[in-house]
Amino acid sequence: MIPRSGLMWLGLALAIGGGLFDIKHDVQSFEDELNRLNRAMTAEQQAIHVLKAEWSLINQPSRLQGLAARHLDLIAMDPRQIVHVADLPFPGEVLPAPPPPAKRPTAAPRPASPPVARAPAKPAIVAESKAGEPKPTLPPGGRGQAESAAEAPPPSQPPKIAALAEAGGPE
Repeated sequence: MIPRSGLMWLGLALAIGGGLFDIKHDVQSFEDELNRLNRAMTAEQQAIHVLKAEWSLINQPSRLQGLAARHLDLIAMDPRQIVHVADLPFPGEVLPAPPPPAKRPTAAPRPASPPVARAPAKPAIVAESKAGEPKPTLPPGGRGQAESAAEAPPPSQPPKIAALAEAGGPE
């Protein structure tokens, strides 16, 4: 028979072997997790690199200046627009009249927009033909719609306001 001390050493060896197997399995799972996280970090760093490159392209001052000129009607700030908090009126006080606006600098010409159909500046006169059907004729001066489109107000002034200005005011 095996002495008691031999059984004890055998049990101890089995326990240590089982513990080593468990620790080895845990280490392998941690290494797999570490490799997965490193791949994810590398992918995120590459995505960040691409986003930084896109941001530097989108945020170029020359591109932003062109977009601002194309889509915004901004003018330089007048120093008279800056006030101190002490200069602001209390609620209920009447504000002093604002100073006249500064002369607006002319902006760079805007790119040509696609042609827009516009009504003639002067309405066409309708004359009756012999058959009783109305026949459109040219307004006085013999100008047609193509020529009146050239006389149309610039795009900076809305057509309704331009038409009122030509007619001498609201009717």
